[in-house]
Amino acid sequence: MRNLVSLQRRVWALETSSVSSDQCVAFASIPGESQVFFLRASGRIEVLQLEEDAHSLQLFLNLREFVDDGDTSSGCWRWMNYVAELGTLVCASTSGALVSVDVDAMDGEEVGSVGSGLRAVAWSDNQEMLALVTVQAMNIGAVNFVGGKTLGLLR
Repeated sequence: MRNLVSLQRRVWALETSSVSSDQCVAFASIPGESQVFFLRASGRIEVLQLEEDAHSLQLFLNLREFVDDGDTSSGCWRWMNYVAELGTLVCASTSGALVSVDVDAMDGEEVGSVGSGLRAVAWSDNQEMLALVTVQAMNIGAVNFVGGKTLGLLR
């Protein structure tokens, strides 16, 4: 008999018109390292160093710095995943922004944007495809991340 382990669990409260708090919405860790990254709804990524005695979160970077000002970057950031082959965190917001963050360089870049916004994001098992569910007519598409390059949106 084996113990079952939950790999991911995501629960969100229904959106309301009241003021939202800047809560943690996703986390990712690098296998074999003692760092854990936490994504807040505002786009702040904080890092926790597990080997240090003081276990406090430190600001890693703010994703809004890498999104064009013309975009509706005020959307809530919801998704983050570590892609081992690229050595990056890939983050997405409900407004449709896709940002790739190089963990070693502590630098990010907007790699795509979905104008109508996003409802859901999920990675394939081999982390080569990213499935996107958009707001507009609930379209489903996929972004191919083969070889470290974004090849485009597939429909």
